[in-house]
Amino acid sequence: MGKGRESVTPTDPVLLSLIRDRGYQVDRYCPGDGSDGEIENLARELCPLTGQGFMRTTITDELRKDVKCHLECADRIMVVRNGEREPVAFITASMHETDEGLLYHLEGIIVRNDCQGNGMARLLLIEDIRESGGKILGFHTQNARMRALGGKIATLTDECAIKWGGVIGSRNQRETVDVGRYDEKCLYGDIEGFEESAINDINWRGG
Repeated sequence: MGKGRESVTPTDPVLLSLIRDRGYQVDRYCPGDGSDGEIENLARELCPLTGQGFMRTTITDELRKDVKCHLECADRIMVVRNGEREPVAFITASMHETDEGLLYHLEGIIVRNDCQGNGMARLLLIEDIRESGGKILGFHTQNARMRALGGKIATLTDECAIKWGGVIGSRNQRETVDVGRYDEKCLYGDIEGFEESAINDINWRGG
């Protein structure tokens, strides 16, 4: 994990107030030169939170591998922990050079259920994009809340999706949709439970 964990102080006054009020600590990880063991440990720590975020009741080897893969490919990792040092939120992102500036690819963002509703996800994302120098926001999702979060920070258009989709790994881009991206299946374990949060104008059940 490169330089390992580094505690950071948010510069956004609203986020800083939120962090201080709740006794949270924000840690930044620098992927790159670190050992596989460090990534493995962080992946193990973040698996329960990831499982909760994707409505999976069982931590499987597949989930562990997926979390580890997202950490390994990330250029930026931010983890928020509570006073008991338990992760309550995290962001992973990769950065891509383009002729119009840095593209910030949000690989994943999860906030623990009991910590939602206070704007933390938006504030963390804005903070990380600002710190990174990102000019373009890219992400894949089946979740309407995630799309709404992106829409609060950037203008989401078909034109941009087509132009930048390939940069973030889209293979079959049709307007804003990367058709069949997730091996033609839903990302979430509880399909019935996820339905109310799904983007209804895409075939989220079929990837």
